Amino acid sequence: MKKEDIKKVVLAYSGGLDTSIIIPWLKENYNNCEVIAVSGDVGQGTELDGLEEKAKATGASKLYVLDLKKDFVENYIFPTLKFGAKYEDYLLGTSFARPCIAKALADIAIKEGADAICHGCTGKGNDQVRFELTLKALCPDMAIIAPWREWDIESRDEEIDYAEAHNIPLKINRETNYSKDKNLWHLSHEGLDLENPANEPQYNKPGFLELGVSPEQAPDTPTYITLHFEKGIPTAVDGKEMGAVELVEYLNKVGGENGIGLLDIVENRLVGIVTVDDAVDVMEQEATEDIQKMAAMAPSEKPYLKTSVFTLARNRIVWLMVLMVSSMCTCGILSTYEAAFAAVPLLVTFIPMLTDTGGNAGSQASTMIIRSMTLGDIVPRDILRVLWKEFRVSLLCGFGLALVNYIRLVIMYPGQEGICLVVSLSVMGTVIMSKTIGCTLPIVARCLHLDPTLMASPLITTIVDAASLILYFQIASMLLPL
Repeated sequence: MKKEDIKKVVLAYSGGLDTSIIIPWLKENYNNCEVIAVSGDVGQGTELDGLEEKAKATGASKLYVLDLKKDFVENYIFPTLKFGAKYEDYLLGTSFARPCIAKALADIAIKEGADAICHGCTGKGNDQVRFELTLKALCPDMAIIAPWREWDIESRDEEIDYAEAHNIPLKINRETNYSKDKNLWHLSHEGLDLENPANEPQYNKPGFLELGVSPEQAPDTPTYITLHFEKGIPTAVDGKEMGAVELVEYLNKVGGENGIGLLDIVENRLVGIVTVDDAVDVMEQEATEDIQKMAAMAPSEKPYLKTSVFTLARNRIVWLMVLMVSSMCTCGILSTYEAAFAAVPLLVTFIPMLTDTGGNAGSQASTMIIRSMTLGDIVPRDILRVLWKEFRVSLLCGFGLALVNYIRLVIMYPGQEGICLVVSLSVMGTVIMSKTIGCTLPIVARCLHLDPTLMASPLITTIVDAASLILYFQIASMLLPL
C-alpha cells in the first residue's frame, strides 16, 4: 500500500519511549493519519495508569485498553508451562506475550477498518518477527508500519531528543533509560550498563527490581507453599482454589518477596535490521559473484570502472590458462583423426557447428540446474531424476536438430547422403551427451562441496568440445569408408 493511501493506523501502544514518539511521528510522516492506540493489558499493572490521557495528548484519536490477562495465562503461559518450554533458561516472558497482543491488534484493526498496523519493535531482538508473523497470519492484507525500519533515529538517546523537541512527557530519563517489558510472567531489563556483559545487574539498587527483592534482601527463613495441579495446570495454592490470573499474581508476590526468579543472561537472538536495500545489495553481490564465476573469472566486488586493469587481468588469466590447457585435448583428438580428414575433407567443415551445438546444449542444462540448486528445487539426491528428465529433453531436442540438419545438408550436398547422416547422428548424440554432462557436473560439484557455478559455460564447453569430436569421428569411422 502506498503511503498516501494510509489514512487510519492502529498502533500497538505501551506508553513507553518508543510508542510515545511514534504517534506524532506517524502523523508527520503519514499525511496526518488518524492514529488509534491499542494497549493490551497482559499484566503491566500501574504502567497503564494515565495512558489514555497521554495517548490523546500526543495525537491519538482514541485508546483501547484490552484486558488480555486471562487469555494470556490460559492460552499462552500454561500450555508453555505444561511442555516445559524455555529458551536458554529464559521462560519466554516477552516472546509468548507478543502473539497474544498481536491477535488483539488484528481484531481492532479489522473492527476499525484501519489501513495499517504499526508497532514500535526495534531491530534489536525478535519482536518484529513475533508481531509481524502473527499479523500476517490473521490479517494478511493489512499493511504493517515498523518505524525502526524507516526513521533516522538510531538510539534511545535520540528518541528522548525527539520526545523533548515535541514536548512529549516521559516517565524515564537518560539515567534510568532501561528498555523494560513487563507482564504477568516476567519483567525484563536491557540497555545502559546491562549492554556490557562484564557488568553485573544492580539487583540491590533501589528501584531496579520492581517485582521483588534480591536474594541478599530476601528473608533468611524459607517460605513453603503447596501447589495443586490438574492435568498439568496449577489450580490451587495451599488448598485455596484460584483463577489462572489470581494464581499467577499470588505466586509472583510470594516469589518476589523471597528473591527468586532472577535470571542474568546474554541471549542469542536476531540483532539488527535488514532493510529492502540491504537485501537487494546482498542479492546483487551474490548474482554478480555467480555471473563472474559462470564466465570463468575470479569474483570481484568492485565496480568495473573502479577496478584496475591489472586486477581484471589477474582475475581472468588463471581460468583462461586452465581452459586453454584443457583445450589441448581437442588438439590431440584432431591429430588422432588426421587420416579421416585426408579421406573425407568435408568432415572438417562441420566441426565448428558440432562443437558450438554441444557447448550451447551443455550450457543450457548446466544453467538450469545451477539455478534450481540455488533456489533449493534440486538437491544432490535428485541426480537420477535430473538425469532421466534431461535425457528425455535431449532426445527431443537432439532429434529435432538432427532432422533439420539432415534436410539442410542433403539439399546443400547432393550425393553425400552418408556424410549428411554422420553429421546428423553426431548432432543428436552430441546434444544428448552435452545435456547429460551439463546437468551432472553441477550436482557432482555440490557433492564435492564446490561451488556449482564453476561448472558453467566455459568449462562445460571445453569438456563437451572434446567429447563431441570423439563421438563425431567414431560415427564417421563406422559409417564411412575411411
